[in-house]
Amino acid sequence: MSVTVYDVARKAGVSIATVSRVFANSELVTEKSRRKVLSAAEKLGFRLNQSARRLAGSKSGLLGFVASQLRNPDYLEYFHTLESYARARGYEVLIADSELSYEFEWANIERMLKNQVEGLMIFPVSDILGEAPKMHRDRIKSLPVPCLMLGHFKGTNWPALTVDERQGAHALAEGLYERGWRNVIFVTGDHASNRPAFEREDEFHKTWSKIGNSASSFQTIKVPELNEVVRIDEKSVAEIIRALKSAPSNTALVTVNAEAVFRLYGQLYDAGISISKDIAVASFGCSPLATCFRPQVTLVEPNHLEIARAASETLFQALSGKPTSSKMQLVPSTISWRESTNSK
Repeated sequence: MSVTVYDVARKAGVSIATVSRVFANSELVTEKSRRKVLSAAEKLGFRLNQSARRLAGSKSGLLGFVASQLRNPDYLEYFHTLESYARARGYEVLIADSELSYEFEWANIERMLKNQVEGLMIFPVSDILGEAPKMHRDRIKSLPVPCLMLGHFKGTNWPALTVDERQGAHALAEGLYERGWRNVIFVTGDHASNRPAFEREDEFHKTWSKIGNSASSFQTIKVPELNEVVRIDEKSVAEIIRALKSAPSNTALVTVNAEAVFRLYGQLYDAGISISKDIAVASFGCSPLATCFRPQVTLVEPNHLEIARAASETLFQALSGKPTSSKMQLVPSTISWRESTNSK
């Protein structure tokens, strides 16, 4: 037997009218009552009938999730979190991949608008490729439905959240220095337009320059396409190994993303370089693989779940007509210190 709004009302201890207001995102309901209703609906497995919803009013019960590149597994955590929030409120979520293309990004948004989505959550392509063309910015600025950006997008007043890359890089530099590592080889890609990669290296370098002494050093090795496709060619691997073998024993290897470290571990071992004994190794990103390597890898880990929850709550706040801040919200990362950066 299917669960009805009457069952939800009985379980939550509220009236049918209150349940209806919650699923209509009405402002005429307290936050306490809203939580009771959503909790009861989730426990009972209640889902609002979308067909009936569309027939009853103009709302579609649909939301859109547009990712700059779905091959990034972190984005799926945001999608699953939004979907969980949406399901509890009687919504469904459409998903699309922009494949790092402004043209695809707008085509995805336009298609979702034709499907009458009530709100959008977007990982903007501009966060990877740099500032978007003016025409694209103007289109996004004038979207007819509430929108939330998971990254930087200039020229709009939509609410936005993202990782505080500079905070994480700053903390990593200080932590490595405190552990006795005095020299750094930083492996990155061509990040002329890749904001996260640029901020990681830039802030790390600035911090290292401030806390280091005359005996400290900082060297950058750029690997083509590393930021986007995580490919390290043989020439770059050879350059990294040469640099490490000629570096002092208190040198730390830092890569702009975790996948690069994972791809280098085997080559470092084959070259006779002992991680945590000869060098330290650290990187940025979230991956369960970090604890599978020996020694385990130190990572600056963005709190994706916290950002995803805050983003979902902000989007539904906008959907209910409540005011939202247009100021970028930066969420700090956490460093998981592991054996690859043991004190020197």
